[in-house]
Amino acid sequence: MEINEHYAQFNEEYEQFLNTQKNVPRLPHRIEFLIRSFTEIYFPLGLRPGSNILDIGCGLGELCYYLQRFGLINCQGLDINLAALNFGHITFPDLSFYNALTEQLPFRNSSFDTVISRDVFEHFPTIETAEVALLETDRVCKGDTMLHIITVLEDIEFIHQDPTHTIKKSACWWKEWFKDHGWITIAPLERLYFSRYRLRLIQKKLHGFYLLKRVTS
Repeated sequence: MEINEHYAQFNEEYEQFLNTQKNVPRLPHRIEFLIRSFTEIYFPLGLRPGSNILDIGCGLGELCYYLQRFGLINCQGLDINLAALNFGHITFPDLSFYNALTEQLPFRNSSFDTVISRDVFEHFPTIETAEVALLETDRVCKGDTMLHIITVLEDIEFIHQDPTHTIKKSACWWKEWFKDHGWITIAPLERLYFSRYRLRLIQKKLHGFYLLKRVTS
């Protein structure tokens, strides 16, 4: 499959977008994302009011919304799915959204204190594309930490569920991959998180949690 054809799958018919669009108004869904925005991102990264971050693969912008509203930070979202961003503009009109590829970030060097992504790296069409994307996130990140949450082989409930999961690697493989590219993992790869299940919030285990620190010479 060509790269352009691969990215074309992320449109108004993409299943993840349709599910999120349907769930956004529901209270359990909103509570889940509020909790996850702080337990997975705000506290692990040590963010504080005034922090400037880039959320890659932001989708509708839910994480950005909660981080900005309750964490008092400046969060800008980027995604290739224009349908998701258009819906995000309507739902969260105070957020800034960008429709662009991670491999070609439309920002100057060192534009953000940190960069985050959730369920992005497993979607790149090739490892080589992922490498270019990581170089770009490195370029725009002026801080020495980043956070990437990836669906890995150990996430057996999800890894084979989405046909756009192109890069299927283990949690340890990604850890070594980041290390080879100048970023070491500074927190456990496994982490409990809150998820909705039949209108209840339950704790589940996340296997691909990469809180990264830049390696300096």
